[in-house]
Order: sequence, then C-alpha cells, then structure tokens
Amino acid sequence: MADGTYGVPAEGYGGHKGRGKGTGSQGGDGKGRGGRGKGIRSDPSEEATAALANLTLHTATPPVVPTPPPALPPAPPPGPPPGPIDFPSLADASKMKAPPPPPPPTAAPTAAPTASRTVAPPAAPPAAPSSWASKLGAAGAQPPEELRIDITDGNAYTKAEFVAEYGGTKQWDTAKPVGGAPPLAAGSAGSAGSTAGSATVLSAVGVGTAAAAAGMAGSATPRISPTAALAAAEAAGRTYSQMSLCQMYDVRLLQAPVEHVERRPQTFEMFENVRGKRMNTLSGLALFRDVLSPSEQSLTLAYVRRLSELGDDGALIGRTYSAPRKWMRGKGRITVQMGCCYNYAYDKQGNPPGIMPKEPVCGMPPFLHDIIDRMVQRGIFTAQTRPDSCIINFYTEGDCIPPHIDHLDFTRPFVTLSLLSEQPILFGEKIAIVNDGEFAAPFSIPLPVGSVLVLDGNGANVAKHCVPAVGADRVSITFRQIDHRKIKMTAFVGPDGRAG
Repeated sequence: MADGTYGVPAEGYGGHKGRGKGTGSQGGDGKGRGGRGKGIRSDPSEEATAALANLTLHTATPPVVPTPPPALPPAPPPGPPPGPIDFPSLADASKMKAPPPPPPPTAAPTAAPTASRTVAPPAAPPAAPSSWASKLGAAGAQPPEELRIDITDGNAYTKAEFVAEYGGTKQWDTAKPVGGAPPLAAGSAGSAGSTAGSATVLSAVGVGTAAAAAGMAGSATPRISPTAALAAAEAAGRTYSQMSLCQMYDVRLLQAPVEHVERRPQTFEMFENVRGKRMNTLSGLALFRDVLSPSEQSLTLAYVRRLSELGDDGALIGRTYSAPRKWMRGKGRITVQMGCCYNYAYDKQGNPPGIMPKEPVCGMPPFLHDIIDRMVQRGIFTAQTRPDSCIINFYTEGDCIPPHIDHLDFTRPFVTLSLLSEQPILFGEKIAIVNDGEFAAPFSIPLPVGSVLVLDGNGANVAKHCVPAVGADRVSITFRQIDHRKIKMTAFVGPDGRAG
C-alpha cells in the first residue's frame, strides 16, 4: 500500500523521463530521477497484426431444427418429354409470375430446374437438440432454474451451485444472468469469458467494440494465441505515448482475461499475542491470482506509465503526481493518486496525514474503473465496497515502503494490484527496521504479477505491512474507498478534478 503509519512518510521517486517537475505530496517540489521506466517491446508479430484486424465478436445464432417438407402429390402418368426450357433473364424473371409446376422429370439425367421452382430436398431426420435446447426441453416445457455466469471460468451455474462453491451468495448477486444464451464451455472462456456489460475491445486503436460474453455467453469468439494477444496489447499500448491527458480518459481496458483461474483465493494464518490476546493477525487477507492476463497487464503498464509521463510534464493537476526532491535508496517512488489527495505526513502548511478533501486531483479514468469491474466480477468488491480512489506506485530497484497501517480515512477492504515483477510484502503486529529497505517481520507473502491482495479485518487493522527494498522495477496500484462517514467529500472525477 501507499502510506506510512499516520506520520511515517512514504516518499516517491523520480520520473521515467528524468524531468520530475511535479509537486510532491511527499516533500515538495523538486527534480526526479529518470531513465528507470521499462519500455514496451516494438515490432509486433504478423500474428498480432492479424489479431488487431480481426479481434471482434459475433453473436451465435441458435440452431434451427429443420421440419420435414410436405409430401409431394402423386406423380401423373408419364407423358411426352418436355421441350427445351427458355430461361428468362434475372431482370425479366423478377417481373414474371411463377408458371405452373412442370411435369415431373423422366428417368433421364437430372435436368436443370426452372427459375420459378426449386426441387425440395428429401426429408431428413430432425437434428438432435443442442445441449442448451436439451436444458430447455420440448416446446411448452417449464424453463429451467436461473443460471448465471461464473466469471472465473465462463460457465453457467445455478444459485445452489454458486453457494456450494463459494459458501454464500455474494458471487451470485454480482454474476450476470445467462439471458437465454448457452453457457461457455469449460475451456472456451477465451478473450470474452470474463467481461461484463459492454466491453470495448482494443478501442485504443479503433479495432471495434463487442458485447461481453457475460451477457452473451454463446458468442462465437475468434481465438488468438496468448502470444498474439500480448503483442496486440503492446501495439495498442504504443499508441498511448502520443496521447493527451483528455485522450487517455477515452481509452478502455483491452478485455482478454485468462482462461483458467483459481476459483478460491489463498488465505493466511499467523497467530500472535496482541495486547494479551492470541489472535490470527492475518485474518482478512486474501490473494487472488491472475486477475489480469499478461496482455491486460502489458496494456495497464503502458497506460499508467503514460500517466506518469504526463505528470512529469506538469499535465496532472495539483498533487496528483508526486516525486521526491532527491532520490535516496528506499525513497525513490513516483506516485500518482487519483480520486482524492492523501497527505502522507505533516506538510509545510501543517496539514496532518490523511485525506485532504479540498485539494483536487485527477479522477480515476474509465480504464481503471474497468479493472475495478474485473475485481467486482471476481467477488473482490461489492457495489457497496467499490473503490473510488487509487494510488499508483512506481518502484525502481532498491525502493521500499516502511511498516505502516493504512489510514482509517479509507474503508476496508482495500487492495493492491501487482505488476511488472513479483516482490514480497511483509506482515506482523511488530516489524523491526533493520536498515534502509531492510525489515524483520514474521510473515512474508510473494505477490505474483497480475494478482490482487485484499486487506481486511486483522490483516488491515492489526498487522502492519511493508515492502522491503525491491530487487527489480515494480508497479502497484492500490484501490481504496473514501470513508464518507468521516470525510465529507465525494471523489474527484475527470482529468480536471471536478467535484464528483
């Protein structure tokens, strides 16, 4: 997460471009350290180019069961063979009335049909009903129990099956109804299996839009390889480098989720003595893996890096962008905060740590709301706990976050999304500071790329957490909700930081 323990500063580091002109909520104005941001690979493969051109969805039409044609009347006795047929032109035929049926053909080789009649094919046995039709049964039968799409695998399940799997109805309440379309097969969630509502597919490069599979689970989705999807995302991400801030608010997340994910998050236990009571200080922590696929991670990295560049150029309002005056080991993070301005420590004006409701910052763009939608679909957030603010942290090698508990100006739960490199996070009721970026804590959790760590309960309010000096560049996005019972404000919106 992003903040110190009430008064513990957690500073940012210099900009990717080395200009560092933004004002910092972590220490004021100053120059940033540059040249650390990783670029996006160039020269997408031909397969990726084809994917950009062809990645659209098509609605599958339900199978039509053919009905046998009516029986033909008995053939009259054979007569003299017909004379030559005069075929009219297409224009003339459209103006003519259909002539009476010609006499049936003789045993001679099959003659070409006239323009006015098509010979009916022989009766065929009725086609076997589809798996979805078999669920609906024969015409007039009662419809089956309601089915909804489980976003983790793209399949349709009943409410009882949701409850049996998850132990409650939270995932059922947020799942999309099937709506008369067949559920996805277990292995075919593909690039449409984990979207909801209307998803924009590669809209950044104008490829087009498509209805999401959660609402149209029977859509036929062209399959592309993960390598092609990743290269396509990188090609789309390269377009961001020339975009203005307002244009960035028109960009949406490329929906290409992973096909197979763990349906249950990983939870943790560690019992410590806290104020004379023995308790599990990690209760409330949950690790969800593969929330973003590799191609979505690539696009997200390109997106937030562009936000950092815009902040370095002074395009982000107020204290949205923050970089330290001077880089020191462990204190080099750049931060971009959106939705609300959080003060990490007492500033020069004497403002205490916490949310500053009268300090405008940029609102969260639709791209980041798309990521929140994915977390809602995975059961990480509900409509009531949905975040309205975030902070993006850019680490370079050696950067860290000291031990802290996130400020109570934010509700629980809150989450952190990990990108670019896997790094550990440490937990404990007591964490010792050994050296710059080196901490002694009783529990460590590796954070895989694309994963989301949920902090709630004791894991958010009793145990402190910290990030030791990272061994490689890392990006994290912490999503939080303002506690509106304490802070009388609505989250800022839009690139200009309007009041929500």
